[in-house]
Amino acid sequence: MRFTNAIGFKGKFYALSLQGTLAVIENIDSHLRITALGKKRAIPSVSSSHFREFMVESGEEVLLVFLICKTSSSIVDAVEVYRLDTDKLRWIKMESLGDRALFSGSNCCMSVSASKAGCKRNCVYFTHRSGDYCWWVYELDKATISPAQLG
Repeated sequence: MRFTNAIGFKGKFYALSLQGTLAVIENIDSHLRITALGKKRAIPSVSSSHFREFMVESGEEVLLVFLICKTSSSIVDAVEVYRLDTDKLRWIKMESLGDRALFSGSNCCMSVSASKAGCKRNCVYFTHRSGDYCWWVYELDKATISPAQLG
């Protein structure tokens, strides 16, 4: 099984395969072993020509962010955020991040308290591709993408 994303969370590793299968990996007797697999693939709910996904720890949760390109592989025109139910190993679509903001670059993702960081709450900030210095912001409550006003 080949993995595209992985995150360490509460003593376990959660990893997504190329096909979107969630694997739980644990260290058992000094060997990493897959101990559980999610039953449903992690894919965006909308059809797309291309998407990128990022896993991030936010508060006490594991989140999965999809940057979705519906019409062109170079333009993100939709964003979806899911929360992992670690007991049932299923992804639950989020309608709100509350005070959180997520930042997604070319190879990483991080979560911040928007009120502490001084940015918009309930948003995902992202760049389109590696080397792109233009940041965009997706507002979950409005479902809109616009250039980010940082600084």
